[in-house]
This record gives sequence, C-alpha cells and structure tokens, in this order.
Amino acid sequence: MSELRLLKKIPTWVQYLLVAGVIWLLPILLSGSAYWKGILVVIAMNIMLAMSLNLILGYTGQLNLGHSAFFGVGAYTTTLLIKKAGFTFWMAALSGSFLAGAVGIFLAFFATRLKGHYLAIASMAFAIILHQILLNWDSMTSGPLGIYGIPAPTPINLFGTEIKFNNNVNYFYLVATVTMITYIILGNLLRSPIGDTLRAIREDEVSAASLGINAKLWKIFAFGVGAFIAGLAGS
Repeated sequence: MSELRLLKKIPTWVQYLLVAGVIWLLPILLSGSAYWKGILVVIAMNIMLAMSLNLILGYTGQLNLGHSAFFGVGAYTTTLLIKKAGFTFWMAALSGSFLAGAVGIFLAFFATRLKGHYLAIASMAFAIILHQILLNWDSMTSGPLGIYGIPAPTPINLFGTEIKFNNNVNYFYLVATVTMITYIILGNLLRSPIGDTLRAIREDEVSAASLGINAKLWKIFAFGVGAFIAGLAGS
C-alpha cells in the first residue's frame, strides 16, 4: 500500500516517461531472442484488448463474454482489405477498427435490453457465430488454415527518416505506441464526467436514471468505443 501511495505522488507525465522508457528498453534487453520480441508484440496487443474490455465490463458493468469477436472483426477486415482490395495497412487498419466499432454499436442496440447472465449468453453466442462464419467461409478467410503472406505495415517517414516495420522490434514499437496513446486517451476520458456517468450506470441504473442519465445511450457508447479499440488491437 505504501508503494501505491508513493506511485500516486509521482506526476502523471513522469509516469508516462517511465513507461515509454521501459517500452524502449524491452526489445534491447531481449535483443538475442526473436521469439520474445514476437511475444512482446502479442502482449502489447492484448493490453489494448484488455483496456477495451475494461471500458465495457469494468466501468459500465456490462458482462460481455464475446468481446474477442470485435478483435476478430478488426483483424480479418484489415487483412482482407490489404490482400484483396489493395488497401495500404494504415487505411485498412482504420477501416477495420471503424467496422468493429459499428458492429459493437449494432450489437449494443440489442444487448442493452439484456442484463447479467442473459447478456453474457447473448454476447458469447455472437462470438461463436462469428467464429463459425470465419472458420467455414473458406473462399474468403481460408477457413482453419488462416491467411498467410500478410505484408508488413507501409513504411512511414518520421523527421526525414524512413521507418520500416518488417521486423519485430519496429513493429513492437508501433503497437506499443498505439497502446500507450489509447491508454492516455481512455484515462482522460474515464477521469472526465463521462467516466462518472459510466460508473453510475454500473453501480445502479435506477439511481442513474433518476439523475437524468440515459443508460441505454451510454451503454451503446461504451460498446462502440470498446469495440473500436478491440478492432484496432486486432488490426
């Protein structure tokens, strides 16, 4: 507990700098292992996925057991747009994230009518149905074999230097940077009145409604934002 109190006394910007320093050092400390560099990328993606689920489950109190479906929507949409439609990675990733968010909003229109175990069962059913579609649509998704030969993200020019992402180190830095930006944005969002509104819905919808809070609208908002971030993680 004393360590936690000490951490809270450290300015937020200093905490962000410390995290950025750790992110920068990790691939260097694991310089001799290509396997662990790949694992770092997976860890960064899953942190983003966890943050998106925390918005829906942790802050809004919606028991969503099918959240991984949004991750799949982002991943497959991005891959198919690159492979079959000739999109650049950046446009494909953005499109996949927005589609995942749209699917989340669509699902939320039905999910907001359910609570507790009923919502859990319905959301799990959605994930199972999507999984079966992706598994059996061989002509589009290659079924259980998966899609191979996905090109690396398009290089970017930063301060006159071309940065390529055809190696795990640069790719980790890309994913970790997006994850950190997402964390900062979500953190500011949840410290704002929006966060108070979501927590009020989680604690007691009836009391929240008596304060003029439209629980259905804010649940849809949480599902949409959470699904967008999950789709971004999958992209």
